[in-house]
Amino acid sequence: MIPREKVPIVVAIDGTQEGLRALDYAVDQAERDGCPLVLVHVVRAHPVLIPHMVAADVDTDDDLGRAALVEARARVLARLPGASVTDRMLKGSVRHELPRAAADARLLVLGRTPLSGLERRAA
Repeated sequence: MIPREKVPIVVAIDGTQEGLRALDYAVDQAERDGCPLVLVHVVRAHPVLIPHMVAADVDTDDDLGRAALVEARARVLARLPGASVTDRMLKGSVRHELPRAAADARLLVLGRTPLSGLERRAA
């Protein structure tokens, strides 16, 4: 059995204000429990329709993902110097990759973005 303080909290990082609030919550929990943090950003896999257009999108998404992870890591270390923090950038669908990334975690922390009026009606 893995000691409780070694089991990480996984945080979904998307670069939004809601995601940063979720990160702050995760930092509070990690500080309280003395456990590591794993920051995860998922880059959506694009279907290959027109390869040169897809490559441009993937590069942009990768750059945005890396920037979001760098910002998140800096935010964690500013609040909790010396924290055990790792980051991972995964490719695929968010709904499949996040649960996989958190399979052995004590907690998966997600930000919540309010639904638009149209999205609420469709839900």
